[in-house]
Amino acid sequence: PMRIKIKLKGKLPLFLPVPNFLVLNRFASDRLPALLKENGITATPEQTKAWVRLAKECRKRLGSWTLVEVHTADGEDIVIKM
Repeated sequence: PMRIKIKLKGKLPLFLPVPNFLVLNRFASDRLPALLKENGITATPEQTKAWVRLAKECRKRLGSWTLVEVHTADGEDIVIKM
């Protein structure tokens, strides 16, 4: 599953496992262009479907990989792994 870890200074860490099928599926790839357009990014449904296929293939070949990793000067961490 996709793993989201959030560690805030002075608070308990938050760990959210998200099943891959909720993120990497046909509905998500169909909805993604509209979400990106709202943020000023253009992508066609074919491009997002290709991205989903590529992400699934990377997951099969590489196992777990880090999608986002942010560490702030305040000691807060956010890590998203596929």
